[in-house]
Amino acid sequence: STRAILLANEVAEAISAKYPGKKVCLYAYNQHCPPPEIDVHPNVVVNIATGFIKGGWTVNDIISGWKKRKASIGIREYYFARVAPTQGRGSNTAYMAESLNRFYKYGARYVTAEASDSWGTGGMGYYCGAHMMWNTKLTPEALKADFLQKAFPNAVEPMKKFYDLLEGANPKELNRDLLGRMYRHLDAAR
Repeated sequence: STRAILLANEVAEAISAKYPGKKVCLYAYNQHCPPPEIDVHPNVVVNIATGFIKGGWTVNDIISGWKKRKASIGIREYYFARVAPTQGRGSNTAYMAESLNRFYKYGARYVTAEASDSWGTGGMGYYCGAHMMWNTKLTPEALKADFLQKAFPNAVEPMKKFYDLLEGANPKELNRDLLGRMYRHLDAAR
């Protein structure tokens, strides 16, 4: 972490001379997730990964430690929506709302998120997450209604039932019954 920040600080210093106010971002991730031994340049943003953390650290401990080193805090999230329904954070709008609000309270002002190319299972979650990143006061319920109205204006009710089955806050095992219910809702929407 100290070596990564030493390099980022040097880059931020050089960029600041030519482009005042521009930021340099990096991840606190894997082997370099622990806080460094030196302070962070004011124009360096440290995006703390919520996964692949080494050394027994928690996300909260990492945030706290980096803040003590004067880092501007961001979050590096994992919003995968697996091909299997209800799997991954990308379809769990309750998790997104809770975690984005919690991270904001901890001082995070930036967020990046890795997502999968699973728009069928994750489309609603991705829509909600993207909007909540800009405004943590938005609720999943209001955003879900907005998504359904804009994406499926002539099939709101069957698509609501479809996406209710996909909600990651209520994980379900993939089986014939679940697939049958999903396809019946899609058929009604069509």
